[in-house]
Amino acid sequence: MNGYTPAQRKEFIENEPDTRRIDIVISKRSSVFSEEDRFERLYLPETLDQRGVRTPYQLTKFNFKDQRANVPTNGYSETELFVGTDENEKLAAIFCFKELEEVTSPECWREYEYGDTIEVSYRFKRPYLPEWRMLDAAVQEFVAELDQSRPGDE
Repeated sequence: MNGYTPAQRKEFIENEPDTRRIDIVISKRSSVFSEEDRFERLYLPETLDQRGVRTPYQLTKFNFKDQRANVPTNGYSETELFVGTDENEKLAAIFCFKELEEVTSPECWREYEYGDTIEVSYRFKRPYLPEWRMLDAAVQEFVAELDQSRPGDE
């Protein structure tokens, strides 16, 4: 959570599978659905097994229906969904690109609401999925610190 420095230049310009870079985007909220609503209404119905499979890192893994020729796709066929609860006990839905030969540097990402009008999306490399709780807490703390440092909030 240090940002760019010349010593870390390679982390920012390369797309290595194990880069420690986290890309964060903070924007105006574009969906009326909360992260939990998206999971229940949009993602879960498209999974193969709605019970999912527990992982060793406090997440449940869901696989999506495969894309087939002449069949409309749900858009999730090249991803896996991992669901758990974050440090605030809110549902956390983390998508990851499948580890495939043609995907040389797979990423994972989460998008969550920050208040009523802001959403936060962040990406990290799949090898760090077992560290998701630490990464998620660091991103949430970083965003909260930015919010507290806004001018005019004295």
